[in-house]
Amino acid sequence: MRPEYYSKRLSSLIKEEFDKVISDINEIFDTPLQTDYITIERTINGFNTKTNRFKTLSGESYDLEFIDTSVSPKIKLDNGSTLCDILNINCNYFIGSIDIGFTLTSRTLKYDDNVDVDDEIENDEYSTNTNKNESIEVMKRISYLVKEFINENSNINIYAIGRNTHETKLLIYKKLFENIFKEDFILTEGISTGYKEGALYFINKKILK
Repeated sequence: MRPEYYSKRLSSLIKEEFDKVISDINEIFDTPLQTDYITIERTINGFNTKTNRFKTLSGESYDLEFIDTSVSPKIKLDNGSTLCDILNINCNYFIGSIDIGFTLTSRTLKYDDNVDVDDEIENDEYSTNTNKNESIEVMKRISYLVKEFINENSNINIYAIGRNTHETKLLIYKKLFENIFKEDFILTEGISTGYKEGALYFINKKILK
């Protein structure tokens, strides 16, 4: 479960060049871009959050966030079933999950005014306006970093991405993450307590019935 607070901040990235991104989507999938980053671990609004902060070639800074949350096994899926119907788990307890979001570092800092963070974060000198023409580069870097996180956290069985975003952008997100998770996870969609429009759920095949 997670507050609407996150719905507003995590779905607000990359509003230009969708036609170009869609036309080059296969290239994005096939060529993740190795990316250097710094890791920031903190608790925001009660959620343990790991942020991988990285720069693009333009010098713009972005935050890729992995938020430690949970999901009810009784939530309704778009196909009419529930998570409990498809998972081999005890359905009386919430299931640990990770929500994934990404945004400009400058937008993160605006929401972090009341959060105790170190000087390196507070004085981030490259929190500037979004540079255009770098959507594909950002997607490639996100692909690399998410795959790295998955490989390093084999105990995580459910990942969620909110659907509260522009339809075309959601299509790009969906295709991107379907590719990232395609080996060991299935995709299902359903309601969410944290996103008004519901969420994409990527579920590890090993916990399916």
